[in-house]
Amino acid sequence: MAEEIVVRRAEPGDVDTLVDFVVRLKQVNEELDPMYITREDLEEAARKYIEQSLGEENTILLVAEKAGKVIGMVRAVILDRLFYEPRLEGLITDIYVHPSHRRRNVAGLLLENLAAILAEKGVKLMAAEYPPGNRIAAKFFEKHGFKPLLVRVYRKI
Repeated sequence: MAEEIVVRRAEPGDVDTLVDFVVRLKQVNEELDPMYITREDLEEAARKYIEQSLGEENTILLVAEKAGKVIGMVRAVILDRLFYEPRLEGLITDIYVHPSHRRRNVAGLLLENLAAILAEKGVKLMAAEYPPGNRIAAKFFEKHGFKPLLVRVYRKI
């Protein structure tokens, strides 16, 4: 019998695995675009990021677990759109599934569980951010009903 995938809120015991996932994700971003040069202390920054996320009221950090092992994660923050309705948006800042568990709907399960939690909190709009060169992310989010709403452009100075 195949092991069931369980999605749950992240806990302090998950930090080491989540730090590894965030480091891997940011390194992929660096490979895709030279504007994403990772810092020398990337692992330390990722640890602080995850640990802070666990304690923030407006941050949702979920993990996907199979046979007691964390295999994926999603992190989102609830933001106020101040001038627009619906006012609240859940912005997905990070979503990652370990390569050995990809193409098995793990990210889809994380996304649906996140949407349910956001809805419970009165959030009616979900957004995601990712580097423009990440075609895998673009296809994933499009498949799950996301469409462009905001364009952010950058220029080095």
